Amino acid sequence: MTDLLMKAGEHLHASGSSTRPTSWNFMEFHANSELAAETVIQDDAELRLTERFTPIGVVGAICPWNFPLVLAVRKHGAALVTGNCVVAKPSPYTPYSVLKLAETAMGILPPGVFQAINRDETLGPLLVKRSGIGKISFTGSTATGKRIMGSASRTLKNITLQLGGNNATIVYPDIDVASVAPQIALGVFFNSRQPVIIDNPPDASRIVMEESFGRIVPILSWSTEEEVVTRVIDTISGLGGSVWSGNLERALSIAHRVKAGTNRINSFEKPLPQGYFSGHKESVVGGDCTYIAKCKSFIGMQLNNITKKLGNMPILIIA
Repeated sequence: MTDLLMKAGEHLHASGSSTRPTSWNFMEFHANSELAAETVIQDDAELRLTERFTPIGVVGAICPWNFPLVLAVRKHGAALVTGNCVVAKPSPYTPYSVLKLAETAMGILPPGVFQAINRDETLGPLLVKRSGIGKISFTGSTATGKRIMGSASRTLKNITLQLGGNNATIVYPDIDVASVAPQIALGVFFNSRQPVIIDNPPDASRIVMEESFGRIVPILSWSTEEEVVTRVIDTISGLGGSVWSGNLERALSIAHRVKAGTNRINSFEKPLPQGYFSGHKESVVGGDCTYIAKCKSFIGMQLNNITKKLGNMPILIIA
């Protein structure tokens, strides 16, 4: 498996050709999504109880340097289609795609609905502290996410934090190595060329426990299902993971025991606009809104309780 991963990695290189259609898929999905203005919970002779969805207001979207356009439009599209205005802050290392998107939007959306601001790393904290911002949606490191959470608490802002996590890939011996290894390599090396492979490092090592953006990946062996599940969940993060096996029932059973926001069976990570991207532990607070009908990340809720019959209800008058 290690040899095949090494060979496959030599031929893999991600480019803008994959980023553009994925970004477009997210934008098209949101553009065609509808959120009911009101949902009826109960309506009978006594009571009509409804939920009404309202925009939060202004959303501050702080976007990362890796996959800057894809991860940005996932926030922007959901926020805009639910009636909010967006102030986007791209990473100072990869700002151009988001700035270009904002420039394009100026000719389509009303003034001020979608804006982008850019500066060094001092700009993010100012956006979080800004009193006129109703929500912060952030994708980045866990350490920065904790600082944002502390700062946002001063004004009790609504927040979504998409943070770090080292996704585990569990591979069963019943798979066809020749066909599966290239697919795993594609997922691992997608955003870079061939990294260094470390064979069986200690479970507690940083290369295993922490998310790595360098060209390096650990490969560890396992013997029993109980053992591998225990080792996979022995971490402070829970972003995602995958299980590869010819037995789908067994793979799904193991995936259900892994505490992660997204579990993939016989597939590497592929962004899906119709899914809700969230996580567990220190990887996520809240989630990025994709399937609008079920996700309320970018809206406020108002409960309307209408009593239809007053009858002989007692009336309390306070003088």
